[in-house]
Amino acid sequence: MKIFNATLLVLALLVSCGEPKQYTAEEKAKIMMLAEAFSASVVEADPQKIASFYSDSAVLVPPFNDFITSDSAIENYWTRSANSKVTMHKLYPQEVHINGNEATDWGYYAIAGVNNDTVNWGPVYGKYLVVWKKENDEWKMYADAWNRMPQDFKPDFLERN
Repeated sequence: MKIFNATLLVLALLVSCGEPKQYTAEEKAKIMMLAEAFSASVVEADPQKIASFYSDSAVLVPPFNDFITSDSAIENYWTRSANSKVTMHKLYPQEVHINGNEATDWGYYAIAGVNNDTVNWGPVYGKYLVVWKKENDEWKMYADAWNRMPQDFKPDFLERN
C-alpha cells in the first residue's frame, strides 16, 4: 500500500510539473487588449505609459538602432520631438501563441503622423514580433522588434483583418 501511495504521489507530481500551463482564448484576448492600449499610448505620445507595457528586463530591437534595454532608455526612445506627432498606430496580429508564461505575437503594423503640424506622412507599414512574459499575473512585453516594409508594399493583410 505504501508503494502504491508513493507511486500515485510521484505520478501526480509529474503530471502537475510536466507541461507548461496552456492559456485560453481569454488570455489571448488580454494580450490583444494590451497591444491596442499600447498603440493608443503611442498616439497619445506618453513615453511613461508606453514604457509601462514593458517588463523590467525588456529589450527593444528597433530598426537602425542598437538594442535598448533600460527603463530610462526605453522611455527616451518613445519620447517624440515637439515637431513630430503620431496620429495613427495600428497592429494587425497574424498569430498569437501562448506557451506557459510566455507568448509570441507577430504581425504587421501601420503608423502615420504629421511633422511641423503641416506635413502629413504615412501610413507606413511594417512587421513586428513581440515576446510577452507573464509577470505578477500581468502580461508584459519582454522583447519588441519591428522593421519597416518597402514603400511599395501592398498591405493585403488589411483585407484579411
